[in-house]
Amino acid sequence: MSNTEIKTPKMDVQVVELYVSQMIAYLQAGLTWYTKDDLGFGSLQAMLKADDQQIEIIRNHPKLKNVVTKAILFKVIDDTTLTEPAAKPQPASTQPVDQKHEEAALVENSAMDAFMSM
Repeated sequence: MSNTEIKTPKMDVQVVELYVSQMIAYLQAGLTWYTKDDLGFGSLQAMLKADDQQIEIIRNHPKLKNVVTKAILFKVIDDTTLTEPAAKPQPASTQPVDQKHEEAALVENSAMDAFMSM
């Protein structure tokens, strides 16, 4: 058996500190985990220049496991048009009390008239 020297390549290791609170804030501001899911606000993957495997490792941190992107969508409604909506018939249950009494009196009178004409 011979002694062979195993040469290992030298590495330039860069340590990036990520704070849980900062990651949560980014996700709540609309950033997504992956670039492929970007909603137009950016992604953590692009921001960190990370690959899918690195994002998955970060995402598996116990306090980040269930954190999802908070997407806020705005719906602009044009309320400047002058068209009036069609009037809807008022259900009987919401008619004014006086009108209900008048209708009830008409029904009673027509029933009484029918009875009397017999």
